[in-house]
Amino acid sequence: MKKRIINRALIEEIRLEGCTIGNDCLGCVDVDHVTTRGGGGNDVRENLMPLCRKHHTEKGQIAFSGMIKKYPEYFKWLLKFNRDDIIERARR
Repeated sequence: MKKRIINRALIEEIRLEGCTIGNDCLGCVDVDHVTTRGGGGNDVRENLMPLCRKHHTEKGQIAFSGMIKKYPEYFKWLLKFNRDDIIERARR
């Protein structure tokens, strides 16, 4: 089982990047664990995606496959951080 690494400085740094989906998003930026903490996801860069509250909520509703289909930026982020596991899961 993976140990969860708490890195508040990294989380704050990622939050400052703004929403992955677009710069026109308003409001607070959450740092989404791509693989949830409960699923063994750690606080490491390739597992932490900045999303505005609207897109974070939407991800919970339409899941990975919906986000990949709707937002090319989401897919590009997954590619950039080598999250082939998520891309493959979305294809199923």
